[in-house]
Amino acid sequence: MPRLVVLITCGLALQGCAQTHTIMHQPRSEASSSAKLALEYQTQTNEKILAALRDRRYADAIRATRSSHASQAEIDFAVGELALQGLVDSQSIQRPLESVPQALALIEAAALKRHPQAISALAAIFAVGLRDDANQTILVAPDSKLNGCWEGAKSQPEQSAKCVSIRERH
Repeated sequence: MPRLVVLITCGLALQGCAQTHTIMHQPRSEASSSAKLALEYQTQTNEKILAALRDRRYADAIRATRSSHASQAEIDFAVGELALQGLVDSQSIQRPLESVPQALALIEAAALKRHPQAISALAAIFAVGLRDDANQTILVAPDSKLNGCWEGAKSQPEQSAKCVSIRERH
């Protein structure tokens, strides 16, 4: 389950985003209490996400992720990754509502905002493809052209739009 490590990292990043966002947008006197509340909320949200993942309830994990106080790019990336993880997990108790194309579109939306983990994830997805654990159905076929495009976008994130348009034409 290699994607779980990425998502736990995302959860930790979400927590930091909430605290930074709150502190930057509050007067100094309110910042401390507001930051504390935001941090508490995000900690609870992260706990909900991790509990849902432990129980393989991907729709619940996605719902909690969407309520996070993170940047839209971070949320799009995490939701896309969770959806893909839930779609390949043969032992899933609660599958995501999102389809493969919707999950890819969410990760691409994050990549278009120059989210480096989203760009790297897309390069990896198109390098090896994505298969359903249970019956080995191909959900995303390996694609050397898309893999190459996303590999290039790692050092030139502005290329992300080109990569998205290539997939849309496929």
